[in-house]
Amino acid sequence: MKSFAAFTGSLFVFFQLLIITGCKKDHNSSPANKTPGLQLVTDNLISPVGVAEPPDGTKRLFIVDELGKIWIIGADGKKLANPFIDLASKMVTLNPSYDERGLLGLAFHPDFKKLSRAV
Repeated sequence: MKSFAAFTGSLFVFFQLLIITGCKKDHNSSPANKTPGLQLVTDNLISPVGVAEPPDGTKRLFIVDELGKIWIIGADGKKLANPFIDLASKMVTLNPSYDERGLLGLAFHPDFKKLSRAV
C-alpha cells in the first residue's frame, strides 16, 4: 500500500511540474505581434451583438442590433440611413440594464448572392 501512495504522490508531482512548465511565459514573442488590428466600424447603435459579411462579394457588413434591427455598412464604410430589417415592433420589451432576449444572430442563405441579385 505504501508503494501505491508513493506512486500516486510521484504522479501528482509530475503533473504539477508538467502544468507549471507548460504555463511559462513566452519571452520570444513581442506583444506587437499579438495585438489585433482594431478599427471602429460604426457607432450610435444601441446593443450590437453580431456582424456578418454576406457571401456576395460586395464587402458590405450586416450588423445585428439586439433591439431588432439589422444595419448595413456599405463597402465605403458608411452606415445606411435606414435599417435593412426592422423587427423592433415585434420584439419583447428588453430590460435596459440586463437582458439576453432579442435579435441575437443572422445567417445568410447559401444562394444569397444569386437571390439578392434577383430582387
